[in-house]
Amino acid sequence: MVATQKLASLGAVLAERKLLKREDCANGLEQGVMKAVGQWLERSFGGFEFFAFKGHLFSDVYAACGETRESCEDRWPGQNAKQMMAQAFGADLEASHVAIGLGGGNRDRFLVGDGVERLESLVPGLGWTALSEISAAGIPFDLMEFGWLEDAAKDCYWGGCDDEVEFYETFGEDIEDYEGLTRAIFDENVPLKRMHQFGRLTNAKLREVASSGIADASEVARLILQSRRLMKVEPVCNMGELSAIFDWHISLDPTGIMGWKDFGVVERICDDYADLMYQGEPCLRDFTSIIYVPLTSGKALAELELKLRGSLRRLRCADKLLSVIAVKETD
Repeated sequence: MVATQKLASLGAVLAERKLLKREDCANGLEQGVMKAVGQWLERSFGGFEFFAFKGHLFSDVYAACGETRESCEDRWPGQNAKQMMAQAFGADLEASHVAIGLGGGNRDRFLVGDGVERLESLVPGLGWTALSEISAAGIPFDLMEFGWLEDAAKDCYWGGCDDEVEFYETFGEDIEDYEGLTRAIFDENVPLKRMHQFGRLTNAKLREVASSGIADASEVARLILQSRRLMKVEPVCNMGELSAIFDWHISLDPTGIMGWKDFGVVERICDDYADLMYQGEPCLRDFTSIIYVPLTSGKALAELELKLRGSLRRLRCADKLLSVIAVKETD
């Protein structure tokens, strides 16, 4: 719950950004502010075709992490808790603020195999390069892509090893007794190795393709070049650092799920990994990002909007690439 005083402060900031009017609160402050927050989130995180986000409002960043200031101070005495959290958020946690936990919305499932192969027929290496760029851009926003699936398979079936043969040799077991997912079946259905092998056209080659006038290929090459220029844009929240602080495992509620030609093996891996995680009662993080929202002024909120826009630009390139190569699963 967010206290009335903070809701009022948030309302004032949103009003300064012309996102909240007095008449919006005719049915109560909370209803008006929450509606305005929804509009702000849509302006910042809406407009994607293949990624869906859902925001949750918290009284501060500690609450969004499932903690309190006191619980963090008890866990890390002295200034450690304050310093670690402030560093992860790049903000003064003593200043008045609220937090938004950003999670997956109505996640999409999409297949990329036919689209990648179509691009490969036009320009060898282009399809795999596009797929590699999509994966790199989507990982920070919890896209369940092929690298995630490989890590999950290693944990579920191969004891952290690269395949079942290495696993059984390491532990001195008879491979004939193995009944889990094999590396061969994985590679056939989740072609991560092929993506790593072929997916790295140079910028010079991409510029050549971009100016070639080849339908789809030119646009894809331009988008990949644009995405690569955005590689160093800093995220608003360092979830990797927060995950290390709290020993969080990655969320099982992704913003999207990628498949190759079908979802049979993907579903098996996801289900088995979820079973494994819940059996061990791990600390699964709830959100792909936790956003520190200052309550100091509309100007500070505008500055945050610019940061969000910058951090999402690469994901928007990935979304456009997916619109060329991906097909959504239909019920």
